[in-house]
Amino acid sequence: MTTIDPEVSGAEPGSQSSTPASSSAAPEAPASKMTFIVIGLTEASRATMTSRLNSLGAEAIALASLGELPDALQRIPVCGILLELLASIKASPLEKQMAHDLLELYPLARFKLAGSEILLQSKERTLELFVSECLRRGARTARRSPRINRHLAVYLSPDDTFDDAERVVTCNISQGGCFLYSAREWTVGERVWLRFFGEDAVATGTVCSWRPWGNDKLMPGIGVRIHADASRQFGSGVCSGAFDGTIRAACPASSGEGEP
Repeated sequence: MTTIDPEVSGAEPGSQSSTPASSSAAPEAPASKMTFIVIGLTEASRATMTSRLNSLGAEAIALASLGELPDALQRIPVCGILLELLASIKASPLEKQMAHDLLELYPLARFKLAGSEILLQSKERTLELFVSECLRRGARTARRSPRINRHLAVYLSPDDTFDDAERVVTCNISQGGCFLYSAREWTVGERVWLRFFGEDAVATGTVCSWRPWGNDKLMPGIGVRIHADASRQFGSGVCSGAFDGTIRAACPASSGEGEP
């Protein structure tokens, strides 16, 4: 289950995780104590809310769908989330499932536009009050364990036979998972099997983000959330060798839970 500071490593060194359901990665923004996520279905709704936040002295990260939320929250400390009602309604079941826990970790206000007026569905009835309450709580990322850059050889397979395994490498790892370079096509939510070079133990995980090959600005690959039973194996030393040693060194207190 997601908690504050959840991390499945989602990016190559110097970058971060891919968006699973968007045509482009979430935009970067300055690390600011007044940064908010704005999720709007249309460019007009995102622009309207962004403009209002800017007028209050706040930064805005504009996203087109709930599918972009996990990536953005791993990369950027934010104070709160503003979610357009239409974007919430139009989100796919998978997007809603992946965003559910994250939305509970941050101050959240749903909104809709009535002409140029912004109507908030929140206990803070105005945007000004919502921003003030969010700033009181402070900014944070959705990450629990540290991410470290470590390049480990891995056999990555869509099934437990490893007959069609791809030879890949980790770009970074954390207690909850890893980001793997891969040029293949993957689906968010798909189960994968991993066997680390020189290891007999096999780990299973779920694809939580995918970057397709062909974007020259981002490393192609997948962010994988290691399943809870596998995390306990890594933490207890059942899976020996480089991967286990790196996990134990970076995250000595294993929670036994996969992280998104």
